[in-house]
Amino acid sequence: MDKFWDEKMSRVNDEFLFGASTGYLGRNYVRPDGISEGHCYVVMDARKLKSGERLVKLRDPRGRVGEGTWKGPWSDGSKEWTSQALEELGHTLGSDSVFWMSYEDFTKRFTHLDCMRRFCGLDWRCCQRWIAVDVPWMEEYYKKFQFKLTKKSPLCLVLSQLDRRYYAGLWGQYSFDLDFRLHKEDSPDAEDCVARPHGHYAARRSVSVELPELSAGNYVVHLNVTCERDVNACSVEEVVEHECRNRVENKKFAQVGHSYDLAHGKARSYMDERIKLRQEKAERAERAEMKMRLTEGEAKVSEAVDEADSESKGEAFNGAETKSGADKDVPDSIEDSRDSESTKAGTAGAVSISPGSPHLTPKSVESVDGAARNEQEVRPIDGATPALFEEQEPLPVRARPAYNSADESSDSPVEECEIVHTANGRVSKSHDNLYKQAPIQDDDETEEEGVPGPWNAVCVVGIRVYSKDSSLELHTMMEGDEFIERHEACHQT
Repeated sequence: MDKFWDEKMSRVNDEFLFGASTGYLGRNYVRPDGISEGHCYVVMDARKLKSGERLVKLRDPRGRVGEGTWKGPWSDGSKEWTSQALEELGHTLGSDSVFWMSYEDFTKRFTHLDCMRRFCGLDWRCCQRWIAVDVPWMEEYYKKFQFKLTKKSPLCLVLSQLDRRYYAGLWGQYSFDLDFRLHKEDSPDAEDCVARPHGHYAARRSVSVELPELSAGNYVVHLNVTCERDVNACSVEEVVEHECRNRVENKKFAQVGHSYDLAHGKARSYMDERIKLRQEKAERAERAEMKMRLTEGEAKVSEAVDEADSESKGEAFNGAETKSGADKDVPDSIEDSRDSESTKAGTAGAVSISPGSPHLTPKSVESVDGAARNEQEVRPIDGATPALFEEQEPLPVRARPAYNSADESSDSPVEECEIVHTANGRVSKSHDNLYKQAPIQDDDETEEEGVPGPWNAVCVVGIRVYSKDSSLELHTMMEGDEFIERHEACHQT
């Protein structure tokens, strides 16, 4: 507690602003010592008397006389006050909702202390960026920011969400909690983190960590976004549809919608750069795939050409061997007999060939030496030659029903003679066929009712890095440790 007094409490209103409260989960009643639970008090001053007593000055913002005012030691009218203490502190006794209490009683009576850092020095610099994060279903830490510190400096790192108070009613179904770890670039393990914020269930909009001194180097911020979904709440699209259903001008809703667009537009530059980077990455992948396909196609073509050349060479070689062997085996007498037979066949007149004729049976050819006879029997063809196409029986012809004009009226409505095109391409004029068909069900109707839509949680996160290094560089990162953009124009706070 002494360290906290020396480093922060004694610098109230100079470097820090404090708000104190107690009974956050209590019944919000006034305790016997006068402190109201569930109510915030403003810390106005912290002084140390010459006697060594440390005192804290507080004020009740409600300003109610006699309610919520400290009634213990160093309260107005208590015995601890002396003329020297009044003169030293410049305090005036009275019921003006301002009171003093000892530092020991302050730490015992108040359980929550909100601290806000003031960057009043001219040497403080700030870098900030806004990004949009696709929150996954499973909780995980992933790299989103990296900054380079060129010299040793105190540092304050803040991660925050959008302020939902400016677009109340358009919150949607998702609520987010932020957390992060600060690592050195070469130490990504969880146990090697330099610092991490102390989470608080009451402060969900931002988380921060302050380091009195940080050495120069490259640092990476591992971000973790936890999301909860309320399926019973209305989505942004449903709210807009409900409000615009009657097409009535609603200035208040238009103002809230404009605030919603402005808030989410903070990450527009990041999203544009992200889309551009993804398109370039997709184009590079497409070019690489096309190049690979061309290489594979050229390899297949060359392989096919080589295979065709080898096959043609093999066929040419086999043909040459077959021809040389035939010239050696066939005698001249057979060739002469074949020539004589062809001559006889050419000089003969028109010969009528009937089924079973002996002309269809080829004669055996005798070899020169008469050693062997090769005979081939041909079976006679019995009956007539089969037809190429079988005759089909004609389809029965149905008689067309007689049309009686007296049964119908020319004044019948158009719907009775509508042409209905069925699925099989036929045309029907009867409405009974249309009614007998199974009704076509829409895909949306078959889905189960009450099932929530797909997970689509997007959180807009902003980072602010306060330091005394004017050359600090802040990078936003994408999946794969790629830099999207760099922000180094740190402005003075």
